[in-house]
Amino acid sequence: MDRLIHEARQLKRGYIRLATLGRLKDACDAIADGSAAEVLRRARSKGAHAYRAGSAPINASTIEAYVKARQALGHTEWIGPTRVTIAADKSGMMTYIAARQAERGIVTLPKKTPRQKSIDEIIDRLDAVEDQQFLRFALEELRQTASKYRILVRGLTSIPGIDVQSILHGAPATPALPARSVDPNVQASLRRLTQRLCDDQALAEYDLTFDGRRVRQRSGMRKQLVQADEIDALRGLTSEKVDTEPETSPFEADCVES
Repeated sequence: MDRLIHEARQLKRGYIRLATLGRLKDACDAIADGSAAEVLRRARSKGAHAYRAGSAPINASTIEAYVKARQALGHTEWIGPTRVTIAADKSGMMTYIAARQAERGIVTLPKKTPRQKSIDEIIDRLDAVEDQQFLRFALEELRQTASKYRILVRGLTSIPGIDVQSILHGAPATPALPARSVDPNVQASLRRLTQRLCDDQALAEYDLTFDGRRVRQRSGMRKQLVQADEIDALRGLTSEKVDTEPETSPFEADCVES
């Protein structure tokens, strides 16, 4: 899906393609988690029972049936995708559908929570289809960023000497041990960690950036994950050079909330 979204954004009228891809993903999600059964039941569509518990296959026919059910319920923006448009897009939508069907034997898509369903209903009330899909993709990007952030925090937690909870709650970091008391293997690990934390390209994968003194979010509130004094402590332990930089504003000094 990431490839399809990227390609759609390059098109002159890419918002139309993005809207179609958004509906395609929603349809696949609904079929996979079984929520499509309730939609088809309310639309009085035939065979609604076959979609219970996510038992229906994800293919062009089931997707079209779900699209028609949404239309019958008054969702006029659900103009597709149809079997014809899907069949004509073999390297795009067909490939995505095949991948979604294949992954069902590996992972089980969790059902949407009441909160997620409420968000979907709110988005559906927006008049412009392009606005709906823009918001859906923005929320999905936020979800992926949060997931990467949690992975990074787990990684930092596993490294001796890094008090992640103190960092997240804004408390002073635990003072580091003198360099002479640090085991050489631990010091080598800390050196690699310091290098990764100062590697802006590596951090970009987690929507983080290193501005020369600290690690912070690349976008949004730009809150800090690792503060300047903590970077200095790591560099001191590993004999890395410590650069200087003017003090930041109180807003920039905020830590990432837990």
